[in-house]
Amino acid sequence: MNQDEHSEPIKPEVSTVIEPEEPQTPPVDAAIEPANENEAATIISEPETDLKPTESSQTPLPSTTPNLVVKPPRSRKLLVLIIAAALIVLLASAAAYAVNRNNKTITQPAAAAKTVRKVAKPVATLPPASGFTDSYLAEPQLLSPQPSFFTDLTAIGYDCGTPATATNPGCHITYSKIGTTKDGQPILLVDNGEQGEASATFLALQTSSDKYALLLNPTGTTASDSNQDATLKKALKPTVIVDRTTRLVDLKFDQNVTYQGAALTTKDASGFTSGGYVLPNGLASLRSSYFGVTDTSKVTKLGSYGAQTVYQAIAQQDANYKVAEIYFTINHVYANQYYLDSALNNTKSTPFIKWTNGDINSDSYTYRAPGCGSYGGYLVAKGLSNTDLTKTGSGPNSEVLYSVATDSALFQEIYNNDYGTGESLQDASLKHLTAAQFQAKHAVFLERNGFGELVIYQDSKFLSGGGCGKPVVYLYPTQTTNVNVSVGADIRQSDPAYPTGGWKQVLAQPSGQLTYQGQDYPNLFWEGIGHGQYPIISSGTVVQGSEAVATIRHQLSEQGLKPNEINDFMDYWQPRLPQTAYVRLTWFNTKQMDQLAPLTILPKPTTSIRVFLDFQGLDRQIPLAKQQLSAPARKGFTVVEWGGLDRSFDKR
Repeated sequence: MNQDEHSEPIKPEVSTVIEPEEPQTPPVDAAIEPANENEAATIISEPETDLKPTESSQTPLPSTTPNLVVKPPRSRKLLVLIIAAALIVLLASAAAYAVNRNNKTITQPAAAAKTVRKVAKPVATLPPASGFTDSYLAEPQLLSPQPSFFTDLTAIGYDCGTPATATNPGCHITYSKIGTTKDGQPILLVDNGEQGEASATFLALQTSSDKYALLLNPTGTTASDSNQDATLKKALKPTVIVDRTTRLVDLKFDQNVTYQGAALTTKDASGFTSGGYVLPNGLASLRSSYFGVTDTSKVTKLGSYGAQTVYQAIAQQDANYKVAEIYFTINHVYANQYYLDSALNNTKSTPFIKWTNGDINSDSYTYRAPGCGSYGGYLVAKGLSNTDLTKTGSGPNSEVLYSVATDSALFQEIYNNDYGTGESLQDASLKHLTAAQFQAKHAVFLERNGFGELVIYQDSKFLSGGGCGKPVVYLYPTQTTNVNVSVGADIRQSDPAYPTGGWKQVLAQPSGQLTYQGQDYPNLFWEGIGHGQYPIISSGTVVQGSEAVATIRHQLSEQGLKPNEINDFMDYWQPRLPQTAYVRLTWFNTKQMDQLAPLTILPKPTTSIRVFLDFQGLDRQIPLAKQQLSAPARKGFTVVEWGGLDRSFDKR
């Protein structure tokens, strides 16, 4: 490996001293080649509590030195001669050691003084990964000086028609080194520094001192795109070529693996197979640039899989459960997400389950949270012990399935928050069930996965497959401005029509009036499934049904909406409010909406107010923490969006 790829200077080595071999414990994070895939899971016996390397828990290998039987010497004279000869050999070895050590230090003084490149935005220190065809750094290292690939940055999502400003800093690309090929070519990361839908990253090779190849299919999993190739060729400088044939073989992850007894796959519930992604900010990019900066305090290292490192990230959690995600990485420069590969998790088929009462299952289940988001993780119960579990059935692979008591905190949260009274369900026979009836229908059960976690499965017929209902976007620039707007969601309906890549060149007036493709609009409307995780319902307000309208109006005002925006919200949502004794109102704020369905707007707004209502009809009061609402001051270019969870939306 090249010296540039180490995080500290090369130290002088002593190569002439031969010492007896002893059993060695592998260094922390060293790749251990298992006899088979599953053995890699035994390298670390339990999850670490932080991200700093700790001592390996692998048991030291037994000594290979044979047992020696030492017989007494035949005479005292012979014994003296043997001891004297041994002393002479030891003195000669020590002298040779000293001479070589001095020579080594004199001939290589520059090694210790070599300047080391600084790692961009360091998060943790890792040794370069071993066991790969190419070599990779611990984290991306910014290049100095920075090269330049593009003559037209609009090809990778930048609107560079105006100079950079405080609110539109765009057109800034960074170039970092993440490794070196076996042929000695630097592997580079090209990053536009954006988050969410606007993020754009490329891998490249430096083929000579001033020539580069932009790799568009380094893993061999990306479909060819002649339009993208043509666009990029026009945007790139003559010193940069488009390359779809070069492969970086280490970056292709196994689609299906078994790790610590857990079956994992890179294929998500929709059938999409992830091909991996770069980590521009090291471990802080673990959940991908789409979700912004990863909170590394919620990331735990599980161990190693061959030369790859395995992490678990907690996407969100409350007192009773959490949403966990699994990632495999190449050091902190490249990653791929894995999903639990469970026969029990399939909303489109019926797993074979035999319940303890003798019934055979006829429903489908999912370990993913409800809502109008996409899902990258699985639900895990918190705070339960074996004494809290009762066997309720067995799965298709003899998995033991458990239930919990109806008065337990976990069951009550699912029953009250996810089910409520079932008012939004299509099947009338499933509405207004008591907790005991809900339990008897096996609406929820738990199963222990290979990590020892209790995974929560919910019956899909009790979940409302609602879409994010009519989010509406208002644009209020300080002066007439052309604005680009894209949404991190699978759009099902919109007005105006939502094209690939989003709405471009929307002419926005300070009054909020919009003109798009010659037509005037008061706002931009979209409806669909967000790409991000749907927030957990942990707080809100429960009001009598007759007070719901007045409460919603007041709470919209508390969050900074103006009268015209409040009236628009009520015009759409008031007819859709449930006619029940009580209604639960829970609001998601801008930060949560940026996770669920990120809005990418250029030029960037100074103020963003996004509110989203998750409501539920109830026939009784339920315990729920009171929600605190607030509003930011409207300064500069302001964007406002409101929406809600339309639980009557067609099921996914």
